[in-house]
Amino acid sequence: MLRTRLRLLRLRSERGAVMVELAIVAPLIVMLAMGIFEFGVAYRSDLSVGNAGRSGARIGSNAATHNLADHAILSGLGSAMSDLDLDKVNMVVVYRADDADGEVPPGCITSSALSAGGSNADNCNTYDKNDLMNVVNDPVGSQSSFDDPNCVGDKDAFWCSATERENSQGAPGGPDYLGVYISYDHDLVTGLFGATFTITDHTVMRLEPEESIVGNG
Repeated sequence: MLRTRLRLLRLRSERGAVMVELAIVAPLIVMLAMGIFEFGVAYRSDLSVGNAGRSGARIGSNAATHNLADHAILSGLGSAMSDLDLDKVNMVVVYRADDADGEVPPGCITSSALSAGGSNADNCNTYDKNDLMNVVNDPVGSQSSFDDPNCVGDKDAFWCSATERENSQGAPGGPDYLGVYISYDHDLVTGLFGATFTITDHTVMRLEPEESIVGNG
């Protein structure tokens, strides 16, 4: 009889210990699962931004000195980012890079550059989300902001594709390097690790001889 009672007490004690351990471990397991989920979603967004940057740089490389080059770049970005919320785009910068690994010049990603639309000193055009969405939503009408042969009053006036980009193999130093930089705010789903974090990516490619991948300008 006494042995039975002792056995029952021991079993209850063990069950109690298990419940305490579960209460400690369960939140950690839940947080780990949420972390894995957040990482997966964020990784997908990061991958989409990176793919978009490569697509945009490739288009810019092919469009070269065409006066609608930047318009074609933005259009390509919009297509490549179709699975993302374009309203979360902070900026897109099309810039002249020093080499194949060239980072975006700091002067191109300031608030003043975003407000002005770029920087002449840094050879870059800085576009906001409205510029991007305008091209995506009105691909024909939006060309009027890019089609001046000298970029006068155009969105791409700070590094004019038609007059300031070089794609000749015979030019001193060879063709220009064109970079595309994207800054995008990714919303975290669970809120356990903050509300948002910013994804940035840049891709650089050398200008090629112009191809007819954009409309006549």
